Amino acid sequence: NIVGNYTLTYTAPSDPAGNTGQTITRNVPIRNLPALSLLDGVATSPAGTLGSTITPSDPNHVNTFKIGTSTYAGVGGKQGLFIVDITNIESPNFLSHVNGTGSAFNTMPFTTFVVIDGYTYALSIASDFTASGGRQYFGHVMITNVSIPGSPVVLATITNGTNGYTKLQHPTSIATTTVGSSTYAFVTSAESDASKSLATKLGVNNDYIARDDGIQIIDITNPSSPTAVLAIADDADGYTELRGPAYITTATINSFTYALVASEDDNGVQIIDITDPTDPAAISAVTDGQGGFTRLSGARSITTTTIGSSHYALVASSGDRAVQIIDITNPNTLVAVSSFTSDNLIDAASITTATINSSTYAFVVSSYVAGSDNNGVQIIDITTPGSPTSVSHITDGAGGYDELLGGTSITTTTIGSSTYALVAARDDNGVQIIRLKPSTLFYNGNPDPAYAKAGDTLTFRFTTSDAIASHQDQFIIPAQAPSVTIDDASYDAVLTIPSDPVEDYA
Repeated sequence: NIVGNYTLTYTAPSDPAGNTGQTITRNVPIRNLPALSLLDGVATSPAGTLGSTITPSDPNHVNTFKIGTSTYAGVGGKQGLFIVDITNIESPNFLSHVNGTGSAFNTMPFTTFVVIDGYTYALSIASDFTASGGRQYFGHVMITNVSIPGSPVVLATITNGTNGYTKLQHPTSIATTTVGSSTYAFVTSAESDASKSLATKLGVNNDYIARDDGIQIIDITNPSSPTAVLAIADDADGYTELRGPAYITTATINSFTYALVASEDDNGVQIIDITDPTDPAAISAVTDGQGGFTRLSGARSITTTTIGSSHYALVASSGDRAVQIIDITNPNTLVAVSSFTSDNLIDAASITTATINSSTYAFVVSSYVAGSDNNGVQIIDITTPGSPTSVSHITDGAGGYDELLGGTSITTTTIGSSTYALVAARDDNGVQIIRLKPSTLFYNGNPDPAYAKAGDTLTFRFTTSDAIASHQDQFIIPAQAPSVTIDDASYDAVLTIPSDPVEDYA
């Protein structure tokens, strides 16, 4: 009953003729079987949808904001921005629809929300184009007061080529930061031609004009009267990774504020010091295939998170079907920490993170073709950034998930004590709401060591009161980690004893 190594000695007695028996020793190790832990990773279940009756057709982006104790979703698409109260996640309530004047504001592919002087504002990008003689884009930014979500008020519209705005031709994303008493918006603008390979594009008069790759900085301290601060252009002033900028986000590290841009055409990331937005500086950049960065091809989305004392950027790269994890603790010297690849990321479009209990997860939405298993959400445990691991993949049309086809955007929010992910699905004309459940340890102990030996298969029955769908459970034992998917409250778990059990003196 005590683990350890024992020596037993056997001596045969002398026979009747007086011959002495041989003494033989036997080494007998007493070992524990390795402990079996049944750990439920972040579990998921459908928590409702925002269907076509309360969201625009072809929704392209979803984001959330809070006012008081209420939580709201803003969903933008071809018919403008729809605002929905999701405080009661089981019964979302459509509140209002924001649309600008004319077709220029009918398509709102990206919206962010910001609080200025206690009021909440939506900043939406919009594009329109003229097809005569080529595809000429006209980009816009619309600022809307949504402090009363049921009665939004459009305060200002900004149009490329007017009042000093020179980098809004084809806006792709928008982020904000507040410095002192001032608030600024940063808008990425990409190419304006259907062919991304061209350095120029065909204008309305059949003349060729340069691509519009860069960032427009706007002072929105007075949301009713925004002003153009300056524009940043690719391949100028040290900016090397702004060709086809797809996504921008901001982060504060050691009292400095930075903008991080994922550039799809440059296959890389640009880091900009925006501590003083009126005097930004390109401080570092990384490119796919250089300096250990191997998963930045088609960089489409970027987000940041803090784990321990370190800061990380996560880039979803559609070309590599991957997530590249970058240590940005020192923004001047970026370090490729690790990457996660999967065919589930064949068209990775958007990435976000959430920390649930003591674990941090990345959520990546991707879509490929109608009916493909690639339409869905890949969940990755990044608690140890150097060793990201798959938790599960939520697939459109399975397990009650019916609004994930053509997913383009994902965000997370906390309502009460629960965490939720929201996915905008263009082809399904809706938003899927997913409940995220913390990891749970169902069982931790040793199988009966009396009879089991190496190579034996043991079966255990477990019961959980939470019948939440799509559990992804793992047997955590030395040198072995098979996974099973659990959809019932009662289920069998099967463990094969490793061929070389580990002694356990504890």
